[in-house]
Amino acid sequence: MGRTSDTRMRTREAAANLVAEGRSPHELTVDLIHAEIRQGSRTTINDELKLWKGEQAKFHALHSGIPPVIVQAMTSLWTLAVKEGEKTFEQQRENIEAERDAAVQQAQTLESALASERDRGAGLEAQWQAQKVVGERLREELLQLQGNLEMAQSRQQTLEQQLVQAQAEARRQLADERAAAEVRLAALQASMVAQEREFRTEMGKATERLEGVRKHVMLQVAEAREETRHAEALLAKTREQAERLQREREDGIGQLATVQGRLEAELAQSGVLERRALVAEQRLEEWLKATNKPARLIRKTPARPSAIQHRSGGRD
Repeated sequence: MGRTSDTRMRTREAAANLVAEGRSPHELTVDLIHAEIRQGSRTTINDELKLWKGEQAKFHALHSGIPPVIVQAMTSLWTLAVKEGEKTFEQQRENIEAERDAAVQQAQTLESALASERDRGAGLEAQWQAQKVVGERLREELLQLQGNLEMAQSRQQTLEQQLVQAQAEARRQLADERAAAEVRLAALQASMVAQEREFRTEMGKATERLEGVRKHVMLQVAEAREETRHAEALLAKTREQAERLQREREDGIGQLATVQGRLEAELAQSGVLERRALVAEQRLEEWLKATNKPARLIRKTPARPSAIQHRSGGRD
């Protein structure tokens, strides 16, 4: 850059130096100037040399009446001024070139920074695209999770409805079983009361007839009463368990089965008492026969319903 203007300036400088050395302006040629400055194209040197020669011709025409010594002095001053101007121009040129080089360096630095920022921007763009892909995937997963959550909530509602229905059904069944248990308990109590009344009546009659075996019979009666009280306690406990069946619906059916088993055990115990009474009567008959008591004193005990009949009746 600036090579052409430098060639023109140095062409003028070389021409002035040659003239100062004693050469005439018309003797100066392009080859002579090129040999001095060793740069630029001959066309540029030729054009600038023609301009310089024209200026010199005008200068000499204007100062044709001036003595040669003055002209020579003026020419020297002109040459000196031209050299000083050239030095100033060269300094300014160097300053401008230094500023240009600094500007170029700064531009290169800015271009490098711009390239770095572009690379960084490309990296950020790639990261953004990657984050965008991740965000889309997360969004799809979120939508899937929301769908699964809605399905789970719907299933939960269905299960809750089924649970409410099952609880209502269990309460209804529990109420039915409790009512049936109450009926069976009432029937069992009535049967046991009747059996106890009949047993006491028979035992009273047997006491009148069998004074000799009163203590033995009374012992049997005491045992029977103790077993009856035990049966009543078991019945009370069974009733309490039946009341808890409503609060413990999960274990209600199992507890009810336990109560039924205990009721059957009580019925079995009632059968044992009945068999004991029959054994006592048989012993009484044998004793009467052995002591030759009149047959009219022997009375048959009325037939009682067996424990099996009570059991079947209670279940019905």
